[in-house]
Amino acid sequence: MPNGVINQSKTWRTASGGKLKILGGDPEADKAIHEAGGKALQATREQRRSIKEILEELSRRTVTAEEAEEYSMEEGTSLLEAANLAQIRRAMKGDTKAAEYIRDTLGEKPVDKIAAEVETITAEDRERIERILNRDNRTE
Repeated sequence: MPNGVINQSKTWRTASGGKLKILGGDPEADKAIHEAGGKALQATREQRRSIKEILEELSRRTVTAEEAEEYSMEEGTSLLEAANLAQIRRAMKGDTKAAEYIRDTLGEKPVDKIAAEVETITAEDRERIERILNRDNRTE
């Protein structure tokens, strides 16, 4: 809308240029519209599954007879087992990322360890610190 023009119809376009929203007339009607939208959003969120839930469900699924034959594995193997078997096969062909995945999953991932020695402050050290602080705080 051009600068300085007032929208008296209370009709607004969405940011994407889509549907028209007609708000601003009756406060009770506006409130009802907002509440309906909130309820719809809540229902959508309740139906939405997380990626973790989807992967957990898929990992419990077993391979079909056709998949077992195609990938040379036993029928009834879980998809998670099949995926790990595929990683082992890739590692055997020289895929270093697959080999790292296997190593890390087995708990043999090398970690960077930082050796730090911590010494406690002795009473003598505290006295030195106090003398230094007192010396610095003296006014000359």
